[in-house]
Amino acid sequence: MINISALKHLIRQIPGKAAGQKGIGLVETLVAIAILGVTAVTFMTALSAGSVSVNTLKQQATGQELARTQMETIKASSYDVTGDSYTAIAAPDGYDINIETDSNIYSDTDIQTITVEVNYDNQTVTKLENFKVNR
Repeated sequence: MINISALKHLIRQIPGKAAGQKGIGLVETLVAIAILGVTAVTFMTALSAGSVSVNTLKQQATGQELARTQMETIKASSYDVTGDSYTAIAAPDGYDINIETDSNIYSDTDIQTITVEVNYDNQTVTKLENFKVNR
């Protein structure tokens, strides 16, 4: 249990304060400003990290949707052994869609591996791979 009268006696003996002096001293003010500064910097860092995370998530969601749409467009088109007729869909600014086909799997020319890669600012955001069969 804390003895209040002993605590008051200790506070009165703090250097820089005369007995009975009231108010806030320079040291207390500087400590309070330092605490507020650290709190503000921490808060701003958290906001910045949150903003970066939201932008990254937005890029990934856009990239995944572009890859799925591109893959569905390719699957709906007619089969092409070379894959040259598979054209990329229109992408928003900053995004690139790359399409690769491989018809040399299982020694069968009626099946292809199709890889759709979506890049944002020359960095891969998502990569989707699927098969297309000649029916």
